[in-house]
This record gives sequence, C-alpha cells and structure tokens, in this order.
Amino acid sequence: MISKWDKSGNTGVDNEQHLENFISERLSMTNNRIDTYNLSKTYFTIGTVQNQAGIEKITLLNLESAEVIAKWLYHNIVGYNLDYEGTLWEKIKFSFSK
Repeated sequence: MISKWDKSGNTGVDNEQHLENFISERLSMTNNRIDTYNLSKTYFTIGTVQNQAGIEKITLLNLESAEVIAKWLYHNIVGYNLDYEGTLWEKIKFSFSK
C-alpha cells in the first residue's frame, strides 16, 4: 500500500472517503481483507516517487506521515497513545522501576 499511495501522486488524504476510494479502486484484495476482518486503516507516504529511466526514485522526501503512522501503530499495538504521559501514580510507579 505504501508504494501505491506514493505512486498516486497524493501527499495526504482529504477525508476518510478519499482513502476508502483509493483502497477499493487500486487494492481490491486488500480492501476485501480489511472489510472481512473489520481492520483499521490509514495511509503512509514517504514523499514523491517518480519513475526515472525505469527506476523508481524518491524525488521529494516527506516524513510527516511517518509520525502519524508510528503513533497509529503504537496505539493499535499497545492500546494507548504514544504521547500518553500517564497519571501521577503511573509516573511515580515507573520512576521507581528504572
């Protein structure tokens, strides 16, 4: 999905429907799996990818979505936000465990 989004020429998502349309039109098998298992989805781009003499090259590097995807993955794996600072009790508890 990553390379296909980069190849789409889009550097962001206008709205949720924009992402839905992209996945259903260009990634039908992925879309079926997402729908079957009711999976979450987001986009990720590294910037602009262009084909130069048969070789795909990154011509504009943009890592803003890297933060978005990292936080999204962390939340989906761990169950809370990456920038969650914790309650006062959690801060005290973790300070003693270091």
